[in-house]
Amino acid sequence: MSLYRILPTLVSRNAGGRALRAPRSLKPLCQCKLAKRSFTTCGAIRKDKDPKDEVDNEWNRSIEEAIERAKREVEKQKPNQPDNKKDENDFMTNLGQVMIQLPKQLEGFFELGLSGGIYTESVKFVERAHSGMQLSGKSQYLGVAKVLRIAMNAYFAHPSLTIVSLRQVAVSSPESNADEANDSKSYDVFVRWVFEGIPRHTEIIGGHGSRYEGEFRYHIDRKSGLVALHEVTAIHPAPPTKFLATTGLARWAGWAAPKGSLSLAKAKPSHVSCIVPAFACQRIRRDRKQDEWNKKGH
Repeated sequence: MSLYRILPTLVSRNAGGRALRAPRSLKPLCQCKLAKRSFTTCGAIRKDKDPKDEVDNEWNRSIEEAIERAKREVEKQKPNQPDNKKDENDFMTNLGQVMIQLPKQLEGFFELGLSGGIYTESVKFVERAHSGMQLSGKSQYLGVAKVLRIAMNAYFAHPSLTIVSLRQVAVSSPESNADEANDSKSYDVFVRWVFEGIPRHTEIIGGHGSRYEGEFRYHIDRKSGLVALHEVTAIHPAPPTKFLATTGLARWAGWAAPKGSLSLAKAKPSHVSCIVPAFACQRIRRDRKQDEWNKKGH
């Protein structure tokens, strides 16, 4: 509504109740102002357009369309690209689970065994020093662990594994260059443990319990954050391999009564005396006497 139409209709009541209208002298003034305003507005509309402005507007419009088209292409390709942030979060989450679950599984191994949640599908087990045992695959790894747990519980009374220390060490791949070494996410977890158990035959022939110290190295996969390698780096005293050569996994059961120092320092292994049941020793001596008697021609 224009100012010309508003001013004449403004009213106010005086003491007597009569309406006061705007004076007539304001009407020409309002008409002049409105006419001047409409004149300037019409002049702005009638102003000629500059050709340079049209070229600039067309150029800006083309750039905006190209940017919008590029954004749409990026949105289409986004689902096909891996989410690096998500992978990093998964890696750290899995690594944290390994550091929490690994000590629990080792200390509760003889009661509950191992669970495969913290291991990769192609996990490897290596023991080079004594048995030369190597295997690959989660199913084989968990199967061997189950057989070992059954054998250890059958031979030892109250077997226990105590974690002495657990440390996480960042390592770089030898194949990566110096720039990639700083961004690598490869870790090794070293676990030192002590095994204690009482052989069940000691109740019959007498003897003392067995005690071993050792160290495991777990290599963490740089992509998933799960355990990719389980290596036995040290066992002291050395488990007997000659006496248990034909028992397969039983060599890990520690069928011996070790004596001497339990230090993990590199030194000559202490003497390990294998415990043989008394009736077996008597039979061996009886067989030897019979052989000697036959050789003499009796």
